[in-house]
Amino acid sequence: MNIYRQTVTSIFFALCVVTGVQANGAIYDNPHRVSGNLLIVSKRFSLEREQLDLRLNAIDYEARVSYSLRETAGGKRRPAASLYFPVVCGTVDEVAALEANSRLCLEAFEARIDGRPVPSHAISAAAVDGNKTLRALADTINRRARKNYQEVLPEIPSSYAFFRIDLPADRGVKTVAVRYKAGYAQVKSESSESSHRRFENARLIYDFFPAAAWMGAGDKELVIKLDTRNMRSALSYDRRQWPFVGSGNEAVLVLRNPDFAALPPLTLSTDNAGYQTFVADMRRLEDSASRYRVRVVDAAASATGHDDVGALFDRNPETFWCWQGKSALLEMELDPLVINSTDHPVDKVRHFFSAPLESFVILNGAVASKPAFDKYGQVRRIAIADDGADKLPGAELPMSIMASDKDRFRPLIRLADEAWGRNRPLFDALPQFSGPVTVADRARIAKQKLLFRITDVYKKPGTEESCISEIYPLYRDG
Repeated sequence: MNIYRQTVTSIFFALCVVTGVQANGAIYDNPHRVSGNLLIVSKRFSLEREQLDLRLNAIDYEARVSYSLRETAGGKRRPAASLYFPVVCGTVDEVAALEANSRLCLEAFEARIDGRPVPSHAISAAAVDGNKTLRALADTINRRARKNYQEVLPEIPSSYAFFRIDLPADRGVKTVAVRYKAGYAQVKSESSESSHRRFENARLIYDFFPAAAWMGAGDKELVIKLDTRNMRSALSYDRRQWPFVGSGNEAVLVLRNPDFAALPPLTLSTDNAGYQTFVADMRRLEDSASRYRVRVVDAAASATGHDDVGALFDRNPETFWCWQGKSALLEMELDPLVINSTDHPVDKVRHFFSAPLESFVILNGAVASKPAFDKYGQVRRIAIADDGADKLPGAELPMSIMASDKDRFRPLIRLADEAWGRNRPLFDALPQFSGPVTVADRARIAKQKLLFRITDVYKKPGTEESCISEIYPLYRDG
């Protein structure tokens, strides 16, 4: 994979932190933890300039680090040298990762010398353990990262790995650059009380310390650039320690003659739990082949062009449906239960089981962007109503509102059985399956219709329109 040819997405080097996870199920995390500057085991070079470009996305990231080098040997013979890029991962199957060339806990890694691609070689933790210099550096990076978080558990399982880049002998080298892609390190947990997973903060740590061993004498410059245009949630960091300047979605920090040994790791964090939940829900709906649609029964049409009700069930947060005034009436047709499947870990046979409806989720407001979220109103009160002859209303529920500088996806409103009323079920009697079922059983499941009655909105100044980005069902795991 040549990520120089891909669309640039984002960046985070993250440390996984386990704190405050209240769940009855499994706790796990993304594999990438922390990374840092190149280590050059040679006196051949000193550092003139480093630039770290971080492009932040909602759930993954991309980084580019470039080094301008100064040859210290002068006119003397230039020996070959090796550069080591450090990676601290969660526990992974390193043998399988190396055999599959999956680059351990990075999705992609590429190195260039003077603008030309060069090979790099992944070094497993076992090989790192046999090299005192590399193991000491990995331990130092992990220890320095832990000091930034008092809530970190005493021990987080880690695998240490490096990518080795070989520099040729007797050839001048002016620049070295590395580029890579990875997902945020983030603690996730399963719960027996809800079909929703829990997501802790995504953490990123980049440690400049390794360059202290070879930066040499002379003037130096460190430039760090952040691009947050693709983020879905606010970015947090120590603004006193890292006084970035800029406006909009871009920021930059320039440090003259930094002391890499004393410079603390760059630590970034974002609470993207709402967006992660939405993405996870969309994957589950896709896996279950859930089918549903929404139509407008009664609403004053949008005057701004956002009147396509298909936006409510296209599973795309970039689109949204709007109406004028306080009230609106929507009808949803859906499967009251779905047929999910799982591969049995022992016999490797796929088994099917029924998964009944647990709740509905409403993505409140126009979450596509901060300007759109700030511009349009949101639902204040909504009720589920029976689409039968009696059209009995359910209990009206207040809806939360979230400021756009927070996670816009946080207003995931779950309308469970209490929205319908505790004295009667949400649907009439459904097909019962005593054990594993087949896809053919889907024919026994008749679609149901429900009404969503909006009775009040949070209005925004300057507009009579309010919006919803998605309405979708959530099914139990079975």
